[in-house]
Amino acid sequence: MRTQQIKDTKELMRLVKTAPATLLEEMQEGVFIGTLPSLPDFLREMQEKKACSTARLTERSQLSKTFVYQILNGERKPFRDTLIRLALALELTIDETQRLLAAGGQAALYPKVRRDAAILISIQKGLDLCETSELLQSLTEKALL
Repeated sequence: MRTQQIKDTKELMRLVKTAPATLLEEMQEGVFIGTLPSLPDFLREMQEKKACSTARLTERSQLSKTFVYQILNGERKPFRDTLIRLALALELTIDETQRLLAAGGQAALYPKVRRDAAILISIQKGLDLCETSELLQSLTEKALL
């Protein structure tokens, strides 16, 4: 399992201000905030934790079976919305969703962005993919489906 050492934002800012050469070296070595598993490892961990088979994940995320297997095998790098669909399919918490996005190399959900805030609320309320997509459409935001 590939992991990264992760630093918090305050520590990164201190490094930027005081030792840019050190920061660049650490970035090249993959040093960032805590430990972050690879995307396939994290998805499989969440599948196990949530007792969600790949068939069920495929069905609930409304993604093709082939595409989901390619993600799980590390053969494809999914876009942000695809990861959000997987998070909703797995019924992940907000923290788990943010970790999934980080593992996938995508931006975290940011509550100051209206669409992201709606998705965060959907996750908090336990809405599924269709309900979340309907909520986004009702707010005239880009739907997930």
